[in-house]
Amino acid sequence: MFPFGKIRILTNKAIEANYGKPLPLYQKALCGLTAGAIGASVGSPADLALIRMQADATLPEAQRRHYKNAFHALSRIVSDEGDLALWKGADPTVVRAIALNDGNACLV
Repeated sequence: MFPFGKIRILTNKAIEANYGKPLPLYQKALCGLTAGAIGASVGSPADLALIRMQADATLPEAQRRHYKNAFHALSRIVSDEGDLALWKGADPTVVRAIALNDGNACLV
C-alpha cells in the first residue's frame, strides 16, 4: 500500500514541476522506481521478521529461536545481529518492488 500512495505524491510533485503538463514515460517510470525502492526498504524489516517466524517452525528444536511475535523477532534480530541485520535480504526485495511498481506506474 505504501508505494502506491508514494507514487501519487511523487507524480503530483513531478506534474507541478512540469507546469501541469502530463508526465512523459521516463518521469512516470522514475516515480515508480523511487516509490518501489522506498516502500520495499521501509517494509524489509517486517518481511524479514515474518520469514524468520515462519521458518522457525521448520527448524530442529535446538535451533529454533522461539519468537513470540513480530516485535520480539525484530528486537532479537537487532540485539543478536545488530541494527543493519534488519535489512538482510533486502536487495532482491527492493529490486522486485522496483520492477512491479515501475510497471504499474507506467500504465497510469
